[in-house]
Amino acid sequence: MYDNSVRLIGFLGQKAEKRTARNKTPYVILNLATTVRWRNKESQEYLERTEWHRLIVMWNSSSVSSEAVRMRD
Repeated sequence: MYDNSVRLIGFLGQKAEKRTARNKTPYVILNLATTVRWRNKESQEYLERTEWHRLIVMWNSSSVSSEAVRMRD
């Protein structure tokens, strides 16, 4: 059996949104921002790029995610 996994470390854009699918499966929607920072070798200037990810967590893990994920004040 294969395990495909990705680890995203970033900042939440808003609170996790709990929803239920038509087949009564609970899921959570998360908006996560990840930022990459680097230094330009020629100009020695620091640059950064932020990307937004919309994550949908389904099945049993959604009950854990909605409670475990929170925004910092």
